[in-house]
Amino acid sequence: MKLAEALIRRAAIARAIPDRFSNWQCSLRRSAPIKKPDVLLRQLNDLLNEQERLIMQINRTNCQPGATGKTPAELIARRESLSLKVSVLRSVYDAAQIDVTRYSNKEIKLVSTIEPKWLQKQIDRLSKELRETTLQLQQLNWECELLP
Repeated sequence: MKLAEALIRRAAIARAIPDRFSNWQCSLRRSAPIKKPDVLLRQLNDLLNEQERLIMQINRTNCQPGATGKTPAELIARRESLSLKVSVLRSVYDAAQIDVTRYSNKEIKLVSTIEPKWLQKQIDRLSKELRETTLQLQQLNWECELLP
C-alpha cells in the first residue's frame, strides 16, 4: 500500500466514525434497537484499531527519506512553516495598503512603513515555494510504500 492510500484510508475512517456511530445508543420505548449495540461496538473497535495501526505505519513511513533525500515529515514541517509565513505576510500586506481619506492638510497622515510591492514579491516567491513543496510531498506520498 502506498503512503497516499493509507492517508486516504485514515481520513475515511476519521469521517466514518462520527457518521456511523452517532445516535445509536437510543431507541424508542418498547421497541427493539435498530442497531445492535454489541455489533456496533465491535465495528467501532475494529475501525479504531485499524486507524491506530495506520497512524503508526504512517508515522514510521514519514521518518524514512524519499528519492529526494527528504522525509515526508521534513516536507510537512516545511509546508506548514511556509503556509504560516505566507499567511502572516498577506496580513501585513493587507494592512500596508493604507487608503485614508483626509479632509484637510491638518489631519494626521498615515504612511505605510513597508513597501507593498516588495512585500508582494516576497509573498509570490514564498507561495511558489509552498506550491512546489506541496507537490513534492504529494509525489513522495504516491511513490513511498507504507512501512509495516
